[in-house]
Formats: sequence, C-alpha cells, structure tokens
Amino acid sequence: ISPKIFAAQCCACVTALRLLSAEMAAAGNKARQWAQLGAKIFGEIVHPPGVRSPTRYLRNTNRPEKVLSYYNPVFENQAGLFRRLRAAGLMHDIQADWSDSQREYDKRRGKGPPKKGEGRRASKAKKKAPAAAGATA
Repeated sequence: ISPKIFAAQCCACVTALRLLSAEMAAAGNKARQWAQLGAKIFGEIVHPPGVRSPTRYLRNTNRPEKVLSYYNPVFENQAGLFRRLRAAGLMHDIQADWSDSQREYDKRRGKGPPKKGEGRRASKAKKKAPAAAGATA
C-alpha cells in the first residue's frame, strides 16, 4: 500500500469515527433528556452529569475539628462561660432552667439517677450474694 492510499484510508477512518462519536453523543443526549423527563414526571431527583451526589458527602464521617476550625475560637469556651454566668445569676437561660426544674421534679418523684453504689448492677450483685452464701453453707 502506498503512503498516499494509506493516508486516505486513515482520514476516512478518522472521519467515520468522528461521525459515529457525534451520533453516539446525540443518542446519549436524547437518553439523558428522556431520563430527566421521567424523573420530573415521577418526582425523582436528577443529578447533572459530572456532579457528585450529596449522599457521597453525607456518607463520610463527621470531622468536628474541621468544623470548629471554621468558627471563631471564642465559641469553644462559650458553654462554660454561659454556665458560670448563669450560676452567678448574671444570665437567664430558659431552656437550662426548664431542664433543671424537670430534673428536680423527677428527683422528688424518686425517678432521678441512683446514688453511687445503688445502681442496677450493684442490686444484681446483692441479689446473687445471699443465694451463693446459702449454697456453700
């Protein structure tokens, strides 16, 4: 095969490939349009091509140190500061007052947390101890 014939055949192949890829792109575009139309009809979410879906980001673990580094460092100590101001009577926090009143209400009804050494695990051990002592005697 002469170089001129070979070059002509290569040009023809390249042109055919370009036409084929243009047709495939048009078909892909049409398919994408149909998918978008179907999603509109059925109330589904369509993400544009090349854009990551938000679920990809939501699957990642939280990185609180990155989030905290975004904010002013004053906010790190804010909870402790508010607690001290509230204890001194200089600040009034309605939500904290409500939770305190609920805690007091539960305590009066006997529903508060148990004292140290009187929890569920300790009461189980006390029930087992007499049974074990009776079996050895």
